[in-house]
Amino acid sequence: MNKILIIGIFNLVLIYSCSQKNNSKNNVPISIEKARMIRYQEDSMVLGSRQDLFLQNLGRLMDLPQIKNGKEDLYIRIWLWGGEKSYVINIAKGNQINECQIIEFNSLIKDGIEYIVIHRELRNLIPKSGWQNFFASMENFQISKLESQTKQSEKRLVLTEASYIQFEIAEPNHYRFYEYLEPLYYQRVDRNAKMVYNFLKYFNNEMGVDIY
Repeated sequence: MNKILIIGIFNLVLIYSCSQKNNSKNNVPISIEKARMIRYQEDSMVLGSRQDLFLQNLGRLMDLPQIKNGKEDLYIRIWLWGGEKSYVINIAKGNQINECQIIEFNSLIKDGIEYIVIHRELRNLIPKSGWQNFFASMENFQISKLESQTKQSEKRLVLTEASYIQFEIAEPNHYRFYEYLEPLYYQRVDRNAKMVYNFLKYFNNEMGVDIY
């Protein structure tokens, strides 16, 4: 009887270990550094805008998940513009699966045709402190609740508008957009810009990247 029990326990431990090993394989960060070009086609509804309609069209061209009608849980997409390379961060919070992906890209005009050039993609990123702490910190930074930068702050602009951060927030049956001009500068005069700046620095540290 004791022998059978020991064998049973051993088998359970072996199954659990294999399961954990497989799960860890699925969660290993993946870096894809093969550049690919996508011809840019502006949707007729965009009409030169750089805001939500532009981002939704760009996301479609880049084969990103459609989020304009909301998501079952929480999905945050962050666009970082202004440097030599631009980035889009996708953060998905689910009941069973949490995910983070970063795409590094820019644009190129060749023979009069504009292209989106994707240089690198990072998948399966996992925060150093774990997902529970990461989402709790993101809640403290109020990333899912912030509104667009105030007009008062925008009037104080002394830098060019080349550098800005845009957020798309998707929750069940709800989607919204907001943006901030260079948070590094505006953190001095705008409390919400400071939270955006601090969150992006926190994100860099948690995910082990340097994109802001």
